[in-house]
Amino acid sequence: MLVTDVGGLAELIPNGEVGYVVPPTPKAIADALVDFYEQEREQEFTAGVWAKKKEFSWEIMVKALKEVAQVNEPAV
Repeated sequence: MLVTDVGGLAELIPNGEVGYVVPPTPKAIADALVDFYEQEREQEFTAGVWAKKKEFSWEIMVKALKEVAQVNEPAV
């Protein structure tokens, strides 16, 4: 992945683990693309994407919702 550090995507993409977060300039974007191919980062970033993807599974989301619901239960 290649995203610029404008808007919310940069918060979801760990720079250097699943892709690049760069300033919104042509040079920064080009440098990231060159690095990707010169350093052959496809396997590294693919593994990072699979690991990060687990954080957004339904299982994790349901667990978080249950925890929120328990915290907000009214006292009896």
